[in-house]
Amino acid sequence: MSKLLKTRIRGGILTVTDRELMLGEGWLGTQNVRRFPLHLLVGVELQPSPGERLLTKSTLLRLTWSDGKVTDVDGVGPIAAQRIRDILTALCKIEI
Repeated sequence: MSKLLKTRIRGGILTVTDRELMLGEGWLGTQNVRRFPLHLLVGVELQPSPGERLLTKSTLLRLTWSDGKVTDVDGVGPIAAQRIRDILTALCKIEI
């Protein structure tokens, strides 16, 4: 498993590997780690965080899974969010 990207988010760390996306809470991202297999990802959207109008300070990353569930990741920096979207769309062959 190759780590492609690791970035701080509000309240934890988001890690993207070639097989999964991991969300971990805490300073090191080691608490309450949730793992999402990328082969189930069907959509990625970038939206302004609640209370913001533009994607300038903080971005909401909305991930849609094949079972219809949605995972919102708030507090992602705009540059990191763009890179995450680019990596996920390339790995999962998602159309923007």
